[in-house]
Amino acid sequence: MKDRGCRLTVMKQWVLGWGVLLSLALATSVRGDAITSIPVPTPIRVAAGMRPDVGGYARPTMAVIQRRDHRVQWFDGRELWTLSMLEPTALGIDAAGHLWVGDASLNALFEIALTPKGLQWSCYDTHGQIDRPVAFAFYESNIFVLDQINGTVWVFGPSIPLRPLITGLINPTALYVVPSNKRVEPPWWIGPPVGERRGMEGHAKNGFRRPPRGSNPPVPAGSAPANLLDLYVTDMGQATAFSKNKPVIRVYRTDLTGATFLRSFGEGLLEFPSALDMDQFGRLLVLDAHLAQILIFDRFTGALLNKIGRYGPPPDGWRLPLDFAKYMGFRLIADTGNDRLVLRQEIGWGYPGVFLRMRQRLMQNVPGQMPEPVRIHHCQGGTS
Repeated sequence: MKDRGCRLTVMKQWVLGWGVLLSLALATSVRGDAITSIPVPTPIRVAAGMRPDVGGYARPTMAVIQRRDHRVQWFDGRELWTLSMLEPTALGIDAAGHLWVGDASLNALFEIALTPKGLQWSCYDTHGQIDRPVAFAFYESNIFVLDQINGTVWVFGPSIPLRPLITGLINPTALYVVPSNKRVEPPWWIGPPVGERRGMEGHAKNGFRRPPRGSNPPVPAGSAPANLLDLYVTDMGQATAFSKNKPVIRVYRTDLTGATFLRSFGEGLLEFPSALDMDQFGRLLVLDAHLAQILIFDRFTGALLNKIGRYGPPPDGWRLPLDFAKYMGFRLIADTGNDRLVLRQEIGWGYPGVFLRMRQRLMQNVPGQMPEPVRIHHCQGGTS
């Protein structure tokens, strides 16, 4: 009886301990459509990803370009690094956790890595082939670069020299790459997107219909081999004397040696698409800077499913949002007109710890007391 009482006491303590931890987790998590923001002057590009850490763990990381100061703020999960550059216009974080920055003044691409001794970077001089890089996309070890001035998508990698993949685009601003045969099945623990109703009923009001699990359209035999990629890119369309630009999303299929045009969609629905991404449900997200909205499309049919956001001042409105990035279960938005970064929740739970730590570090940067930024003003490698 004494042993049984001890076992019951230990079990009660174990249950109580886990109950306390669960309560703390629920109390400190961001739930619903809560919004957190960081005041940042003129953010034009954001990026988020995971950086491998010591012991095989992955650490979330995020970065932002500030147009007014020509700076890149990179938070690696622990430290905040400030990079001073000439004209940073493109930003990305690859699978290795390296930061990529495109500099329009130097016509160059920088790969920046964090080492135990600090920052280490290398420069890829494009010799004027890439005039104004505005977007990166990554697939395995290959890097895609979007040139806004020349209307060209470039690709290069360890076994691929820098070469044009798509040409003839009109003022493109955003790029997204995904395997052609990829079908997204969200994990069982992910509920419906925040702000969109569950199930199939009542969706006439917001235009969203979540298909039943396993209902993704099948891949026709032989139409999308595993080595093909679908490339989504924005195109402003050609204006004439009697009509304005008609922005669309163009879809190409590529094997990295060439690209074939498949279809376009979004005509009449977009005004100035500035960023592309995919959510946890396999839907294509298009950020429109003029509409101050995220438009959600079915990436296979091009059908518009939903719209999120509205134009206006903080805390609920956006003004000229130029970029966004996926951060775990959240969406990081560069709200350029309101001089801030916005964190919007996409799934029904989560804790934006890295975002809050970055917010704390940025708020601690008192003018006159900030450390000197790392200067990267020439196309050459270096360390700091």
